[in-house]
Amino acid sequence: MRIREICNINTLCKTAIPGLLAFTLLLSQCGDSKASQKVPSDDVQTLQDVKKLVQEANKEQQQTKSRLWLPGTQTKNFSGIKKKDLYPSIPTKYRSYQNVAFDFLAGYNYEKRPVIPQKVRALHSRHVLIEGFMLPVAVKGGKVKGFMLMRDQMMCCFGVAPKMNEWLIVQMKTPMPFYPDVPVRVFGKLTVGEKREGGMVVNLYRLEGDFIIPPKGVEAFELDDTE
Repeated sequence: MRIREICNINTLCKTAIPGLLAFTLLLSQCGDSKASQKVPSDDVQTLQDVKKLVQEANKEQQQTKSRLWLPGTQTKNFSGIKKKDLYPSIPTKYRSYQNVAFDFLAGYNYEKRPVIPQKVRALHSRHVLIEGFMLPVAVKGGKVKGFMLMRDQMMCCFGVAPKMNEWLIVQMKTPMPFYPDVPVRVFGKLTVGEKREGGMVVNLYRLEGDFIIPPKGVEAFELDDTE
């Protein structure tokens, strides 16, 4: 499975296809009334195909939205399983890791006031457990060695850019399987602080990953290497 195939086609359907449809409708209405009444049969069929594609995309988008695991859903059901029963037991060696929620990491407006609160900075160099969604950026041997861990699925499914404090960069010590479209538990050492490149802040959080736990019964996807 290729990385570019992970993200939902709805992003394209929401932008390019409706624009094409509007443009096609506009063209069909231009010119004098006699000309506009004589639309070639091939164009009519093309317009019908576009309309059908848009309808199918909208339907798929609604179905995808209903499957999203949004932030702040501590008791929300996921595939009929309550969140507290969603994951296997944590291995003994990782039970001391501090559970940190994205609600805490993203609980301030960095865009309005670009300062990381001291209570968040206090997590620097701590061993933590964070739940989120994986978006691979580096793959080796069909497994993920680098990925974005995001608060929700809006980036992957709908192309909505997350806020600066709603994601973090994870570099795994050992490549791990990829689990798409489900919230995974990631264990590792957290680094908190602005990382700058070319004078620009590129991220706030980075994690040196030790281990990943997916929900019960979820199978991994094998990816094509990026190297």
